This record gives sequence, C-alpha cells and structure tokens, in this order.
Amino acid sequence: MPETLALAWPRSAEDPLRGVVVDGAGKVGAAFETAAPVTSDGLKAALAKAKVTAKRTVVAVPRSRATIRRLDLPAVPDDDLPDLVRMQAATKSAAPLDQLAFDFLPVPASSGAAGRAALLATIPAKLLAEISKTTEAAGLNLASVGLAPVGAARLVSGQAPGEGTTLIVSRDGEFVELTLLAFGPDGPRVTNSHSAHPVGQDEEEWERTLLSECSRVLISHSSDLEDGLATVWGLGAESHRWAPRLAERLGGTPRPVEAWSELGLSGPSSTSAPGSLGGAVGLATGDQAVPALNFLAPRRRPEPEDTRLRTGLLAATALAIVVGGGWFVLSRQKANLQEQIAVLETRIASDEKFVKRNEPLLVEDAALSLWAAETTDSRTELARLDALLPGTDRLFLESFQLSPPTSRSRASIRADGFAESTNLVREVERDLAGAGYVVRPTQTARVTGREGYPVRFSLTAELPPEPAPSASAPTETAAANAGGASL
Repeated sequence: MPETLALAWPRSAEDPLRGVVVDGAGKVGAAFETAAPVTSDGLKAALAKAKVTAKRTVVAVPRSRATIRRLDLPAVPDDDLPDLVRMQAATKSAAPLDQLAFDFLPVPASSGAAGRAALLATIPAKLLAEISKTTEAAGLNLASVGLAPVGAARLVSGQAPGEGTTLIVSRDGEFVELTLLAFGPDGPRVTNSHSAHPVGQDEEEWERTLLSECSRVLISHSSDLEDGLATVWGLGAESHRWAPRLAERLGGTPRPVEAWSELGLSGPSSTSAPGSLGGAVGLATGDQAVPALNFLAPRRRPEPEDTRLRTGLLAATALAIVVGGGWFVLSRQKANLQEQIAVLETRIASDEKFVKRNEPLLVEDAALSLWAAETTDSRTELARLDALLPGTDRLFLESFQLSPPTSRSRASIRADGFAESTNLVREVERDLAGAGYVVRPTQTARVTGREGYPVRFSLTAELPPEPAPSASAPTETAAANAGGASL
C-alpha cells in the first residue's frame, strides 16, 4: 500500500494544520504543521520542509466543526437507507441541503426498537470546498474527508477486546472528543460522538470538568449501555493519569495511550500525537471493519446494475444458438439432399446400364413393332380371296394360312382345298395374278371320295412389297384396281 498523508484539519482559522505520513505497514512518520491560517502555499512549504512525497491524502475534520444527529428510521433495506436519510436530513437540518455536505453511519437500533438507526453527520459545504481547493492546489490527491472521532474509533477497534461498549476520549490540548464504540453481531460500530471543551484553572479542575462531560454523555445514551462500559480509552497528553480516574468513576478497564506503539503502530511520537492526530491516522490505516464517513463520496443508493453487457452477451449467445441451430438444420438438410442425390445418381447409373444392356432388345422391339405395323391382316386377305374365288359349289378351301411379311413379300398365302376341275384351279391362279399376287404353280391331284370335287389342290401366293411412291403410282394403282374389278 502506498504512503498516505493524514491531515488533521484545524478547529478554527487561528489553529494550525497538522499532518503525518503513514505507510501500509503502520509506520507513522514525524508530525509537521503549517502556520495559521491554512493556505495552499503554506501547505506546500510545510510539505517541502518535511520532505513529504506522498500524494494520497485523507483529511480528518474535528468533531466540533460537524453536526451529528441520531435518526430513528423505519426498518428498510440497506439500499433504501441513503434515500431515507437524505429525506430526514432535508427536514431536520437548519440549513438547506445544498449548503451542507453530509454522510451517515448505520448504527444498531436501540433496545426494543422495531426500526433502524443512523448517525447523520453534516459539515458546511464551504468547508469541504475549502479542503478540496487547498489540497488540490498543493498538488495532493484527496481520497476522503471524514471525522476525527471515527478515525480514532478505527485505531482503537483493532486493539479493543471486541465486546461491550468502549468510551474513547481523544485529547488535543484543552479540547476532547468523546466517542462511543459498540461491538455487536454486525461488528464494531460508532454509536455516537461529542466534542467538549473542559475548562479549569489547573489540571485537577480540568479533569473534574471532563468527568462531568463524560457522565452527561453516558447518561444521554444510557439505553445503549445496559451492561455498562467495557473499556475507557484515553488518547493524548497525561492520559496515564486521567484515563484511570475516568474508568474508576464510569466503570470499565482504563487504556491510556500516549504513544503510537500502544495502538499497534510504530514511529516517533510526542505525547500529544495520538490525541491530536489519532483521528487522521485512523482514517488512513485503521480498522476497515468500522464504517467511516466520507463527505467526498457519501453513501448513496447503489447504482442499478448495468445489464447491457450481459444482455448483449445473452443476445449474442442466443443469436449464436439460432445461427448454429439453423446451420445444423441446413447442414442436415444438405446432407439428406446429397444422400438422395447419390441414391438417384446410383439409380440413374443402374438404369443407364440396364438400357445399354438391353439396347439390342429395344432395337429388335422397334423392328418387331415396325414389322407388326406392316403385317397384312389375315382376315382382310381372307375376305379378299373370298371375293376372288368362285362359289363353294365349285371350289372350297380346307385350310388357309397367312404368313407374316418378309423382305420379299408383304404376306404369303397357302391354301389347301378341293375343286370340281383342274381348269377351275388354273382360272383361280389367273384371277389371283390379276389381283397382284405372285402365284406359284399349283399342285393338283385327282382324289376319290369327294363327290363333285375330285381335284385336290395346294395354292401358294405372295403379295410383293409396295412399290416406291412415284408420279405414275396413282395411275398404275387405278389400272390395277380396274383389272381386279373386271375379274
């Protein structure tokens, strides 16, 4: 931890500003002071003379320059406490809030109380502005501005027994600051603080006046002291003499402190140092468990959590999930389509192989189809023969066969039958030849047992292929039809 400059702000314009440097190990340097009134130039000169290089600065304002009020509040959550205290400050402060700097300390509620309690501390806003301006002009980095009695309570807290209530009396010359520090379930808490200026012609009279002031404070807070005082701490000059006398009258164990070592610190000390500078040193390096005041940065309602980053991350995560899910779905669809394409390609390749393997059959089928288209209908030819042949009283057919076309003929006819004479068979041959048939010589034979039809014949004829189309084709066809009609 870097060194910290602890400044005890003067009670009035006639008093000097005193300070000391404290490091993270609890070592307290030599004290220094500036002449009154406090100015930035005077502070610079004092820092240079004391060879102070620390920049981080805490300022302890004396109790006499602050106003403290105890506020009894409803039982509200910690987050609502700053707003509620601010409302109370606006109603109970004599000066407008814009003329004050304030902060508060949560304190344990009184015995039997149902609500909460807080100590409201205010200082003039002009005083805070003066402190900020002076330290800034002197080149210091002001970290906090608190109250001296709270700093003293932080120093004592680390050395106290940790139970009951402790009275802390900090002496600076003739002035004292009285602070009550209670140890409870929530840890050490400052429950109240007062400033006093005991007067007397000598030390004895001053001590009697101090005792009266302490008694008045304890009586006013008797509700918080059901078990009395556990210890009485005396910080400052002659505390080894007056602290035991206070403990004897008020109760508790006396703990006089006239050197830093008695507070767990080290470094050179004068007899007055713990009393005059204890508050400032406590704010710099005291027990952090004791809540402190900071008029520079008073307690406020916690800022709403900025969820923009988290919302952005959630949105980005959701978008990534959606995009990832969409990509996965598309990838699966693509994979499925690729599988289907592969199956179809396999089928196409198989079909192509099948077609290629059966291409000769297709050629044959085409030839057969063409051949079938060109085949002469047997019924048509039979009807045509029936028109050419004479009546059954002269000739009849026993069998008739029409063969399919060949390269030399459109059809072949074979007929077996019986006729009344060989001449009739020859006449039939001539009629068929006239109708366009190519007639082979007919075989005939004489048979018996066929009364009226003694001649058996076997007739074979072919229809030649159709001639190629030509200009004279219609004329020749007409002549052929005329010849057939004359038969």
